This record gives sequence, structure tokens and C-alpha cells, in this order.
Amino acid sequence: MHRKTEYSDRVALPYQLYSALFSTLPYGDLAVSSSQLLLFTKECERLLYQEESPTAVVERFCSHLPLEKRHDLLFQFLQIVERQVVLFDAIEDAAFPHLHSRYDRGTLKSLLQRVDEAELHSSYGHHLKKYAVRMVLTAHPTQFYPEPVLGIIRELITALQEKDLHAIRQFLLQLGRTPFRNRRKPTPRMEAHAVLWYLENNFYDVIPAIWEEAVRAVPEDLDPEQLAGMLEIGFWPGGDRDGNPYVTAETTREVARTLKESILSRYIHDMERLLKRLTFDGVFEGLQVCLNKIIQTRDAHTTQGESAGYASPQELCSDLQEIRQCLQDDHQGLFIQHIDTFITRVRIFGFHFAILDLRQDSSVHHEVCTEILHTLDRQGVFPSHLKEVWDQNGATADFLRQLLETPLSLEEISMDTLSVIARETLDSYRAVWDIQRQNGPRSIHRSIISNTQSACHVLEVFVLIHLSGGSLETSGLDIVPLFETIDDLTRADAVMKELYETPVYRAHLQRRGGVQHIMVGFSDGTKDGGYLGANLGIYQAKRRLTAVSREADISLVFFDGRGGPPARGGGNTHRFYRSLGHDVSHDHLHLTVQGQTISSNFGTRDSARYNIEQLFTAGLESSLFYAEEGVLSAKEAALLDELSQQAHEKYLALREDPLFIPYLEEMTPLRFYDRLNVGSRPVKRKGNTRKFSDLRAIPFVGSWSQIKQNVPGFYGLGTALESLRDTPGKWEAVQQLYVDNLFFQTLIDNAMQSLAKTCFPLTASLQNHPRYGGFWKILEEEAKLTERLLCEVAGISCLLEKEPVIRASIKIREKIVLPLLVIQQYALEELQRCDEPEEREILEKLVVKSLAANINASRNSA
Repeated sequence: MHRKTEYSDRVALPYQLYSALFSTLPYGDLAVSSSQLLLFTKECERLLYQEESPTAVVERFCSHLPLEKRHDLLFQFLQIVERQVVLFDAIEDAAFPHLHSRYDRGTLKSLLQRVDEAELHSSYGHHLKKYAVRMVLTAHPTQFYPEPVLGIIRELITALQEKDLHAIRQFLLQLGRTPFRNRRKPTPRMEAHAVLWYLENNFYDVIPAIWEEAVRAVPEDLDPEQLAGMLEIGFWPGGDRDGNPYVTAETTREVARTLKESILSRYIHDMERLLKRLTFDGVFEGLQVCLNKIIQTRDAHTTQGESAGYASPQELCSDLQEIRQCLQDDHQGLFIQHIDTFITRVRIFGFHFAILDLRQDSSVHHEVCTEILHTLDRQGVFPSHLKEVWDQNGATADFLRQLLETPLSLEEISMDTLSVIARETLDSYRAVWDIQRQNGPRSIHRSIISNTQSACHVLEVFVLIHLSGGSLETSGLDIVPLFETIDDLTRADAVMKELYETPVYRAHLQRRGGVQHIMVGFSDGTKDGGYLGANLGIYQAKRRLTAVSREADISLVFFDGRGGPPARGGGNTHRFYRSLGHDVSHDHLHLTVQGQTISSNFGTRDSARYNIEQLFTAGLESSLFYAEEGVLSAKEAALLDELSQQAHEKYLALREDPLFIPYLEEMTPLRFYDRLNVGSRPVKRKGNTRKFSDLRAIPFVGSWSQIKQNVPGFYGLGTALESLRDTPGKWEAVQQLYVDNLFFQTLIDNAMQSLAKTCFPLTASLQNHPRYGGFWKILEEEAKLTERLLCEVAGISCLLEKEPVIRASIKIREKIVLPLLVIQQYALEELQRCDEPEEREILEKLVVKSLAANINASRNSA
């Protein structure tokens, strides 16, 4: 069956049926409001396209109601839309196995089938030995329903798959009466527990299944132990303290304890099941010993006492291998696959379950370093030869190199003389060593430096490790610079070249196996340089970084900081990574997975397996079949450079417009993000500052998404394309580049997704605004231009013409959320006119409630 027809039969039509059922359920006032919502939606569609303002739409529809009744009705509309979004999500998730085949492009079966056909088993095994994918689940939730709602969603999906109408009705009834609000902001520990659900319920089963299928296809002489790290989970909740003062060293320790307790509890559960199946002489007794030792390991860990259990996962694996041998020798290998799967799990998850990272901004490291040096100076324990250098030139790279070669200790000064942030920063490194001792060396091994601008920012972290009592030789930490802005990306290769030529850093890399991890930030890169400027800037930076690292004989691991939408590096990740040619290092694919992307891509086992396979196969496909596809000729590179420069200039002109920040703060719900209670981290890095650089990428991108303008996901691309439109030969070259180069094709197609989710009629009344009318028109004109030229480049008549299922899904979602968007805009407009405190409070609640519902509906708004 055609995918579009299948989608209609399994999603669109069932949604209409179950939505109608939902509207007939006995919800009291909500039941009456459901029928009115249908009429309100039609009025929104009709009047917005006549360029009526959202306020006019609401006032016309509610003209017969007094103000209090009007607001009551609008709140009821929002409640219904929230639940319609949940219903639609559940229907899409329930239909997932029918809409996606295990043999789709990008699945593991599809890859292995091609390996068989091309007889590339040896090459496949060779690449697998050095290949690794790590999905890093972040502490940036943009969609976390309260736990009771999540429970309903999971059971509703099962009921929909089983077509159990009675159960569906019961869950919809329950949904109507269950509050959707988070009563308070989550703490970092609460965020960790929310993300841990996905590890325990989906990743724990899915990742070993993928691992085993991938390994079965390798040559027999390849030791599976060598492949243990090829598929891993990273974990930022509790470790990422960049801009989040609520993440402390003790938080990091506690989250690590929770992860260890969780994985050991899963092992205990599995072992108890094995004991019921493997009841054979010699095997049963061995399993019982293993179980007791795992319990001792967990209990000793939770009480922080001395363990009588396992000191390491390797010890557990050794015992399991002995049991396996007994099964093989004495019991004809009966049920041996169960032991093999257990061993696979222990190899993958160890005693850590997921790998924590430390992350902090370079400005904090610099501030702490400077404070400690001043303290050492005041207390007379600063070596005189260093003090002279410092007094003359400050903390230069040369000074820091000399400092690292000097025996220094903070034992001679009182820790009480240091600030809280200084004590916390030093303790965070001590936490790393505590966790590595408890959970193993892989449990936390990276210190990520946000906003890295120079080699000094990396060396300062070395100094802090040095001063916190750690040994550079045995710290067990990879130092990871994170390059984010366009300027920083441009300088990144020079920074790394300087570090590679620094003896103390070179020696560190040799101790770390000659491997350098580098993170690049799609989110802040796009915020800083626009969609095309950031994506091409990162691509070009990766090429230069790969070249300088290969020249220095360093293996490079790129770690991509990506969000859900194209504006934050999202979109089709399989195609993106498959498009990288051999001039960009991609033996390791590390990327962040955030907010709604966690729940939408990995919320069920079916979707988790499919989407993990899409990531896992991308780099392998590129190496095995498409090594030349991502390589640009000199002409193509020059063409992309020209496009990038034009797009960057257009975006920069917008960003530097004096109305840019005021428009965001007054015309979008940006200032309400802090009231959502979905994340522990503040919206801005520094309180109420209006500086663009202090604005977080998630609320920045999300605010544009809320008003359906999606500026960071396309702006500047249309102008860049138009600049080549009338140049003889260049337009044809752009169209040919779209056909020939998967990287460029992916950029264009992802921008189409951003534009497909725009709705400028929602804010069309702003074109007459006395202050922002001209600004709004600039945005709309660029959107129209970009849509027209993207279709022309791709040779299609409408956006996403080649992706009918994605197009249909977006169309239904946009129709569902249209009423709440109108209500949100109405409330924002009224807030600009209203001075009465009680009414303002009601209007602000309308904005916050509509904001949360729209975030959940988008599935990748940020």
C-alpha cells in the first residue's frame, strides 16, 4: 500500500473517529465546548486568511459572552486542544510499525542486505571495529508531560494498537479529567528521573538487540568485546551545569548513583528470569552466585558501604562466560542465547547505564581560574617566576603552560576564602573521580567547554584539574572544546592546531589513545549566523578540523549539539550523516537528543529501534557506499561559500536590526518560557539582560515557532538563492548540486520542513502595526521568496511534495493547534493594552497554557 494511503487509513481517519468519540464523552462543560471548538477552528481559518487579527477573531466569535465567560471558554478550548494533541500523538505512535518497514532505507536489515549483495563483509567488519554512535540525552526538556499523563499515553497507545474501543474510551475519559500542568519547576534530579524512564523501558532492550544483529554479520574472527562501545547512551541531566546554577557536584554524584542502581536493578530482574529458565546442574548454582553478588553490588552502592559484590562489569562478564561454557559443554547449549544477551547488556551498559558528561561555560572556568590565582597571590604561595609572567601578560597560553609544569596545591589556602562557584567547580572534578571509582572509567570521561574561543579556554580546565588535586596523567578525562558562534567555528582549526603543538596537551592526548573529542553547536550556531550560515559554517569547520587533526595524527570524534527542528540542527539526521564524505571524520557519531525528540523518536520500542538504526547505519553507509558522495569539487565548494555568505549577511542584517530583540520580547511568548515549569535551567544565562548573546537557543527558536514564523529555520536562504538566480550558469549549477550532493539536498529539504510549519496569516495583522509593520513584512517576504525558490531548486510544485507522510502529519497538527495559536496571539495583543491586574493575570495564564500545549504539539519545536 502507498505510504500516503496507509497514513490516511491508520492515522488521519482514526483521528477523526476517535476525536469525534472524545467530543461526545461526559466531560460537563468540556463536552459543550468541544462542538464550539469545531466552529471556532473554522472561523480562525476563514478570518485569518482575510487578514483579520486574532483579537478580532476571538471578539467576533465570543461577542455574545461577557469577558469572564469568554475567558472561561478560551481556557476550555485550550484544555480540549491539549488532549487532541495527545490523542493524535498516540494514534501516530500506535501506527508506527505499519508506517515503517524493517527494510526501509536506513534500517539495519537494509544495510546488511546491501553488504551481502556487494560481498562487503570484511570491509563491514573493519569499519565496525572503529565505529561508534552515542546518543546523548540532554537536560533540556521542551516536552515533558506530568507522569500521570505519560502513563495514560502509554496505555492509550497499546489500546489503539489492539483496537480495544472500551479501553480507548476509558483512557480518553481519564485524559479529560487529568491535569496537564507541572505544578513546579523540575529539579535536575527530577529531569534525570524523567529521562531515565526511556533508558529503563526502551533503550535497555532495543540497543542490545541492534548490537547483536549488527555483530552477527561480522567475520567470525572479530572479537565482540572489541565492539562493546559501538552503540552507547550519553546522559546530560545532572552533569550539564552550563547556565544552570542548580546542578552541583553533589547532583552529579547522586545522578550517577541513580544510574548505577537502575542498571543493577535491571540485571537483577533479568537474572531472576534466567533462574526460572536455566534450572540445570552447574548452571543454576552459578547464576545464583551471580545474582547474590549483583544484589550485594547494588546494595553496597546505595548504602555507600564496602561492596562484597562485583568490583567491575568485567568480573560479572567473566562469571557469565563460565556459565555460558557450562551450558555449551554440559547442556547442548540450550537457551544459550539468553546468557549471550545478558553478556551483551553488561558489555554495553556496564555499571553506569549511560555516560555522564560535565559541561560548563568557558567564562566560568576563566573566572574561577583567575580567582584562585589571585587567592594564591594574596596568600603568598604563588611561585615568584610565574607571578612575574602573570603580572606582565596575564593568563596567556604560555603562562598556563608554565603553570601546569609547576607543582601547585590548594592545601596551603583555606577553601572558605573561595567563592561558592569556585568551590563547586573544583568539587565537580572530584566528583568525576568518585564516579569513575564507583561506576567505571567510561561512566564519566568528558569535560565540555561551552563557548570555547581560544586554546587558553582548554588549558584553563587543565589548571583546574591540576588545582583540584587531580593528576593530569590519571585524570581519565577527555577535554572537549565546544565551538558555537560563526567566528569561533572559523577559528576552531587554528585553536586545535595550537593545542596539538602544545607539549603538555599532546602528552594528554597520547594518554587518551590519540583521540580528540570536539563539539560543535548547531543551536547557538544557527542563532548566531542563521540557518545556512551555521550549517555550512559547521560543515566547513569540520573539514578543516579533520584536516588539521589528520596532519597531527589525531583521531577525531565530532560531537554535534543538535536540537529537534532544522533551526537547531534537526531534521533528517540519517541523510545528514550519510552525506558526509571522507574529508569529514565520521567514524564516531555523537549527537545530543533533546526534549520532544526523545519522546517522539524513542517513546515506544518500535520507534526507538527504527530511529536508533537510522542513526547507527548512517556513518556506515557513508563509509561503505558513499565515501565520494559528500566530497565537494572546488566549484561546488565555491558555490556553497557564495550562498553561505549571502545568507549570513541577510540574517546578520535582521539580527542587528534594532527591532529584533524588542519584537521577540513583545510579539512572541519569549518572556513566558520561564513560567512553563518544564526545565530547571533559566531561559537566559544572566538574569533579565536583553543581550542577544545571553538568550538561550531553545526559547529563541521556540518563540519563533510559537508565532509560526520559524525564522531560524530558513531566513536568508531565499535571498542567497535569488542572488544566483539570474547569474548565467549558476542557477543551473545550484539545481545540479541539489541532485548530486546529498548534504546540500538535506539542507534544502530540512528548510522545507521549517517553512511547512509557518503560518504568516496568523500574524498578518501586524503588517499594519505602527512599530513592527515593516519588520513583519521583511520576514514574510523572505519566507515567500524562500518557499518559491526551494521548490524551483528541487523541481517540485509544493513544499515536501516528495515526503507526503510528513506533509500530511504537519497539516493535521497545524489544524489542531490553530485555535490555541489564535488564543495565544489574542492574549499577547490584549496584554499590550490591558492595565487591570486581575485581567492581566488571566491573559498571562492563557499565554502560558497555550505555550505548553503548542510545544507538545510540535514534537520538535526546539
